[in-house]
Amino acid sequence: MDTRTINNAILFDEIKDLLAKGKTVTITTKGESMAPFLINNCDKVVLEPLPSGKFKKGMIVIARLPNQTYVMHRIIHLSKTITLMGDNNNSQEIITPDDIVGYISSKISPNGEVVNYSSLTWNWFAFWALVTKRNRTTCTKMYTSIKCFFKRIKKRIHL
Repeated sequence: MDTRTINNAILFDEIKDLLAKGKTVTITTKGESMAPFLINNCDKVVLEPLPSGKFKKGMIVIARLPNQTYVMHRIIHLSKTITLMGDNNNSQEIITPDDIVGYISSKISPNGEVVNYSSLTWNWFAFWALVTKRNRTTCTKMYTSIKCFFKRIKKRIHL
């Protein structure tokens, strides 16, 4: 399979146009801001158009920031504006509903496992992200350490 790297501005402008036409788009994630839920250059996400006004806390969206860059971050607060934050970030972005291009309806792991927006796994990560937003980096490191610990135990049991 042929793989190309495209400038984010060009890529997301094209994605915005496709979503506006009602299409779905699948892309490989790039960046560490949504770890551990989305893994850099590993997981794929399915992007879909978001019906107007259907925003929810915990939802992961693609949004255009005021500086014209795009982010794929989780909604952590809703009012007249929308506050976004990456699961592995301490900084937040304030946007308007018009800045949202689409939302992530599912993620596809390298092994082919699909996690849908309505699944228990997705909702657990959304809950975790919202509860830990003040101490995000520390919580992510703790989660990664616990996950590695259980992987080591699993390997020893299966040896």
